[in-house]
Amino acid sequence: MVFLGLVRVTLTGPVRAAALAAALVAVGELVTNHDRLSPTAPRDLFTYRPPVLSVATPPDDGRLYVYDYYMAGKSERYLRRRIPYQVTRTNADWPLPAATALAMRLSLFPPTAGPWGIAGSYEHDTPGIAPLFVTQLYDLLLAAEDTPAHLRLLRVGAVARVVARHRAGFEPLTPLASMDVVMPEPLSVFEVPGTLPRCYAVDGVRVADGSQALSLLIDPGFDPTREIIVPAGSAVPANPAFRGSAHLVHLGIDRLTLEADLDAAGWVVLVDAYDPNWKAAVDGAETPVERANVSFRAVRVPAGHHVVNYVYRPASVRYGLAITSCTVLLLFLVALGRPLLRRRGARIRAR
Repeated sequence: MVFLGLVRVTLTGPVRAAALAAALVAVGELVTNHDRLSPTAPRDLFTYRPPVLSVATPPDDGRLYVYDYYMAGKSERYLRRRIPYQVTRTNADWPLPAATALAMRLSLFPPTAGPWGIAGSYEHDTPGIAPLFVTQLYDLLLAAEDTPAHLRLLRVGAVARVVARHRAGFEPLTPLASMDVVMPEPLSVFEVPGTLPRCYAVDGVRVADGSQALSLLIDPGFDPTREIIVPAGSAVPANPAFRGSAHLVHLGIDRLTLEADLDAAGWVVLVDAYDPNWKAAVDGAETPVERANVSFRAVRVPAGHHVVNYVYRPASVRYGLAITSCTVLLLFLVALGRPLLRRRGARIRAR
């Protein structure tokens, strides 16, 4: 429209008519040939609450594992087709891409459950930015399908609910519901029996890292309810008489609080991804955060009742604040110095 206005103002006569005609043809071509270049989805797609949430929402801040059929060979193996999210019907006024997106939301395709306040688990690192130990643990879960190690890994990851469109390999789990999701297969919801809570206390320690830690994690001799695996330090045998518990008090985006009660010194494990930018304090005293069970977090806690606070403080934020502060200070000094320089220059010229 701005271009048409400029043509009308700057050109006259036959030249203006030709330019206007060319502009109209260009605009018409854009409208007719590119109107579906960036289609928008119906508003209902983003406001519709999937019915499966009523069953799949884990209790007590547990985690949800949603099976990802886009992983190589998984759709062909379990769904017998190459395209996993193939819809069988759609609303009359909905285009096929929007119907497919609805099917993915209905089946809680990861991380679709996140906006509903549900913590996911074992999700594929699509952008490729996760640390190596996170991707290794996910690959181990996929490799352990149809083995007892698969259930063990779900338990270690505090997975309380599993959502999938196949049942093979999930026999050790407890079926909870089966729902229609406008695809050939119904959506099944399973409960993971005996899963670990989101946070808990142990006193035993095993020391291993890399492939050794992964192997130890699925070793039947390792008891995750009584011991943890850390990459460095000294091993401590678990005391059968040890008693300890922990529970979340506050769960936020960049901070959380939990309380723990231990009858002897031990570790409080939090089944959230380890990141060196997480800082912890036990009763206000800063405490190192250790990487536990390959990719989770743990802190040392003495005997008794304690409050553990986690705060996320990435170094990039501190550097950014420092650079911004220096820039603002420099601009302030420049703005303050210019009048002084002008007055000094005026005095010199007046002499």
